[in-house]
Amino acid sequence: YVLFGSSFGGKTAFHAIDRLNPEALILQKPVLLERNSERYERLAEEDNWERYGGKSWGKEFVKAFRAQDFGKIAEEIDIPVLIFHGSEDDIIDFGDTVDAVKDLETDVTLRKLQGEKHSFSDEAQEKVKDESFRWLENEL
Repeated sequence: YVLFGSSFGGKTAFHAIDRLNPEALILQKPVLLERNSERYERLAEEDNWERYGGKSWGKEFVKAFRAQDFGKIAEEIDIPVLIFHGSEDDIIDFGDTVDAVKDLETDVTLRKLQGEKHSFSDEAQEKVKDESFRWLENEL
């Protein structure tokens, strides 16, 4: 089976690999680097912090998430990874994902979706699905 993670779920999926032993990992717009978490930690300091369609995260969540160092696990990954990221992501910069994958010592495919923000359009979601299945057929 394959793990799939989106946004905060991207880093979470990386940390689950050692326990779940998937054959591959597919991510979209992942929050991976600690500098991404720093921004959320600052925002969580605000009283009644709420973002993104009424969903809220508390300080404890953000601090626990930040404590999970991506760099420590990146060098241990030995399964193929496919990542989709929007060129116009207003939450996690595409360059941050480029920087994160430099630490991976496995096969990584990074797809930049032109014009897409952090919330992918229906068309982009369809592209993610189609390209993921094609990629899996070639990788596994």
